[in-house]
Amino acid sequence: MNNGFESQINYGYLDDKKQIVVGVDGGHQAKGTLDNAVKLSRVSQIPITLVQVVDPKLTQNVASPQSYLKHLTKTVEKELKALCQQLPADVKYSYKLMIGDPVNTLIGYLKEPTNYLLVAQSNGGVYNVQKIGHVAKALMAQGQRNLETVLTV
Repeated sequence: MNNGFESQINYGYLDDKKQIVVGVDGGHQAKGTLDNAVKLSRVSQIPITLVQVVDPKLTQNVASPQSYLKHLTKTVEKELKALCQQLPADVKYSYKLMIGDPVNTLIGYLKEPTNYLLVAQSNGGVYNVQKIGHVAKALMAQGQRNLETVLTV
C-alpha cells in the first residue's frame, strides 16, 4: 500500500533543503511522523535530525526542580537514542536535545541559515486544523521562510 510519497514524481521542493528536522515529543504520533521523514529522506538523500525540546515548566511543581530536570533530560536522551536505533541503516541521522519553550526553541533552531524541512505531527484523527498539535500549529502560524510542514494524521 502506498501513502502518497512513493507516487509523487516531483520532489523539487526538497532541492534546497539540507536537513529534515523531526520534532518528537515521545507521543505515539511521533512514530508516524518519523516514518514519513524516513521516506522523504530516502527520496531526497537528506539526513534527518530528531529534535526534542524539554520544557523546564514541567519541573515547576516538584520539590527539586533542577534534579528533576536533570533526570528528565537523561530520560529523553535515552528515548531519542532508542528512536534513532530504530531508523533504517540507509538513513543518515542525528539527534538534538534542547531545553526551553518548545515553540520558541524550535523557531530559533529553524532560523539558522541552513534550510530545513520540519516534519511536524498532528494530534490524530482526520485532517482538521483543530487536530494539529499545539507546537505544530504555533510553528505554522509563525510563517518562517525556511519552515515547511508535513502533517501526519
